[in-house]
Amino acid sequence: MSSKFSALREKNNNTGFTLLEVMISVALFGLIMLYVSQILNQEIRLYNNASKQNNLQNNTRAAMMHIIDELRFHHSKKISDPSRVFGSETVGEETIQYCIICTDPSNQMVIDPLTGIYSFPDDDPDPEINPDYPTPIIYFDEINQKLWYQKDNQKKLIADKIQSLKFSRATGILTINLEAEDLSINKLFKLTTSIRLL
Repeated sequence: MSSKFSALREKNNNTGFTLLEVMISVALFGLIMLYVSQILNQEIRLYNNASKQNNLQNNTRAAMMHIIDELRFHHSKKISDPSRVFGSETVGEETIQYCIICTDPSNQMVIDPLTGIYSFPDDDPDPEINPDYPTPIIYFDEINQKLWYQKDNQKKLIADKIQSLKFSRATGILTINLEAEDLSINKLFKLTTSIRLL
């Protein structure tokens, strides 16, 4: 009877894991988890980059649509130099000229010492002081790479990360070139469109 108990005891002692087996299984599990975490990190990085690229494209398209809408809203348009698009409106016998879009307003703008943001000193400039350059409705702040909308004493951001905004004219057609760049993903997105000048 004691030989049966000793055989049963020997059988029970051989069914457990040795320390070596446990160490190998923990090491294998750690390697598998390391591989899985690297794959997950790569997938998250790809998702974030795709999301930033999508945001950049949407931001650029929204900026271009805002420019086109503002140009379509004003019936009479002309481009006097490569940085300004003017509109005019006749009220009675008087023709009022205003700037629809300006890509280089630096000679009109002042910097706010608290925020560091460039803006116009007056929303309604005196035409006797600066008759050639009235305050634009849309302007491009190249230093901060932002496109702004300003009207009726309100200033709103249209889009940021705008690299450049350029105009060119050929036989009554205004071509608009807009570039936006996100340096965190090193992507540049370009849009070009044309609109008829009246």
